[in-house]
Amino acid sequence: MKAVAALSLSRLGTPWEDFTDQVMGGDSRLESALVPGEQGRALRLSGQVSLKNNGGFIQMRLPFAGFRPQNMSGGRLEPGRLLSLAIVAIGREFDAERFVQSVGFYR
Repeated sequence: MKAVAALSLSRLGTPWEDFTDQVMGGDSRLESALVPGEQGRALRLSGQVSLKNNGGFIQMRLPFAGFRPQNMSGGRLEPGRLLSLAIVAIGREFDAERFVQSVGFYR
């Protein structure tokens, strides 16, 4: 795993991490970067998901170390069980491109 970019810290202060099936011998490729978005910077995940060598995923993950929910009155979120948020492209061969500009919890 590697941090996406020095400037990719979340508002929680934790960095986004990216990794692929290469950690298990797969052949998928991933690029991630901060890019200009319509409402400010966005994190972009793009790459090729490959099923070679029993592979098949690319992923960006945001660990929630020290996560403290705010404005969750009456919500059912169990913060003690929430470890991370992941954006994953998985399961078949394809080119993937996803953008994340913000993350929120809604009721």
